[in-house]
Amino acid sequence: GFFRENIYKPTGHRFVATYADCEERMVLEYDDKPAAQIIAGTLNVPREQLSEHLFQHPMGRLVNGDVYITSADKVFDDGAISYYSRIYNLTKMLLLEPDDLKRVWKETRQRVSNEIKKPSFSVSINCFLRTMLFEDENCFGEFVNELRNYGEFIGVSGCGEQLGYIHLNQTMVLLVFE
Repeated sequence: GFFRENIYKPTGHRFVATYADCEERMVLEYDDKPAAQIIAGTLNVPREQLSEHLFQHPMGRLVNGDVYITSADKVFDDGAISYYSRIYNLTKMLLLEPDDLKRVWKETRQRVSNEIKKPSFSVSINCFLRTMLFEDENCFGEFVNELRNYGEFIGVSGCGEQLGYIHLNQTMVLLVFE
């Protein structure tokens, strides 16, 4: 079975990338205004402090009803924000915030057990940014213990995950065998 785990949830704030440079993975404008101005105003933080808050608030790209996470890389003086994944013009975006890790892990465990009755082996590709977050929250050991629910496992921390034609990050991609 193939599974994907997001540890961020939508905040309710939606935007449209109205001016994006796909090749550079930058959004210059959300809703026809400078990207940094829009996100800083939404988070109610000064524009100069925006980059400090973006790690906890990645963006979710809406694709066919699914949310694919991309984290900000840099905020530029002109108000543009670069991301680790490509964002296209007119992409619908959601501002995300951290979800309850233990609840998310429990839900993943339930989804896996509903599909795979006796897991024997799994492959976990965990975004390095998630690994950093787990270390910051002092729960990386708990995350590794969660992986033990899926049989013997190998785990890799990557700099982004590829799901079909979609590049994303801040996500765990999990392949579980019975």
